[in-house]
Amino acid sequence: MKSILLQVSFTTLLLCFTTLSNGQTATTVTAGNWNNAANWSTGTVPNSTTLVVVSLPMTINQNISVAAKYIFNANASGNQGLNMTADSLIINANVGFNTSGNNLSTGVILVKSGNTFTIGDINTTGNLKIIIEAGATMIVNGSINNNGASFQVDGTLTVNGNYSASNSSGNVTGGGAFTTTGSMGAMNGGKIFGNTNPTCGSNCNGNNL
Repeated sequence: MKSILLQVSFTTLLLCFTTLSNGQTATTVTAGNWNNAANWSTGTVPNSTTLVVVSLPMTINQNISVAAKYIFNANASGNQGLNMTADSLIINANVGFNTSGNNLSTGVILVKSGNTFTIGDINTTGNLKIIIEAGATMIVNGSINNNGASFQVDGTLTVNGNYSASNSSGNVTGGGAFTTTGSMGAMNGGKIFGNTNPTCGSNCNGNNL
């Protein structure tokens, strides 16, 4: 009986510890490199399920995976990639993931007014929504391969490459500006500012398709 009680108590403690660990919040305590554990309140580098609040400037020197809420209230950038599978990414500063091969599948990316979000090539799948508020800017230095994400563009979306949407879930809406240096198009019911299956060869303006 005593052994069983000890085992139950240990299991309970382990479950509590796991819950606390999975629910922790990491905030920046010192500006510097993302992968330096000493720069975070938790004493460890955040993982994909950690709620993250960036309040001091950071150099993004490792690829970042997001499956919990990440809030950027201070500038952060680096030549690394972004993988997003759940929850939300709040851009309330100037943030850059300056490399190609960024995979964004599920969740919400919100670029707040007055801020710029810069990223390399994007491949989207699943249920993703990107919101660019009025007065906010998103710059893609590469192409967007949109397989289901919705873009609400009330600010500015600039793509230094091509934009293609492959299905009816891949829509661009809003009252902002959307331009590409390369081609712009949607198929299989995809829309850009209300135009279904539009196409443009190069130097395209989504407001004038």
